[in-house]
Amino acid sequence: MRDIPSKTALLERREELRLVAEGKSVLEERRDILARELLELIGETQALAETYEKQHVEAWKALQYAILRYGSSGLAGIAPGQTLPDPGWKLVNRVGVPWLEASELSDSPAPTLPASWYFLPELQTAIQAFHTLQVAALKLARAENNLRRLSQAFKSVQQRVNALEHIILPETRGAIKFIEEGLEQIDREQMAGVLWLKRRVTEGGS
Repeated sequence: MRDIPSKTALLERREELRLVAEGKSVLEERRDILARELLELIGETQALAETYEKQHVEAWKALQYAILRYGSSGLAGIAPGQTLPDPGWKLVNRVGVPWLEASELSDSPAPTLPASWYFLPELQTAIQAFHTLQVAALKLARAENNLRRLSQAFKSVQQRVNALEHIILPETRGAIKFIEEGLEQIDREQMAGVLWLKRRVTEGGS
């Protein structure tokens, strides 16, 4: 629905244009911040993925050595039960995005065998290797979770910027142009009326 051409409508639309442009600028700034964080996190996640793959190979080798030494049934009988390291995960706010942190994860110690089992070095090596693999897996999972959250936030902001740039701003500028052209037409009509009246008065006086 078009505005009725008036100076009030023109002022309102111009103010709306100013606010929308300011909002777009703020969103673009936030989008750029998210983009930088996203690129940094992508690099970090790739590095963690590579570390995980290397640790996976090392853990598999350690397990094979342990199986060769004790056999699969023997290994099942002597291996101590293990639990995943406690990552100490918590959600914090980072650039306006819920961010998963795990400050306690890096220094999580590996489980150790009782002193009487120290004659089982292959088992201890396997335990250490799988503990390291678990830590690498948790770090990678945290990074991938944050990457997904950050990607969603970036996509949402970009969609809002696109809506302002390609829909709201063009519509507002179009409305301003329509009002300005309408006011110009009214001015021309009023001027034509004044000239016509002046001519009639002049002709009547003569």
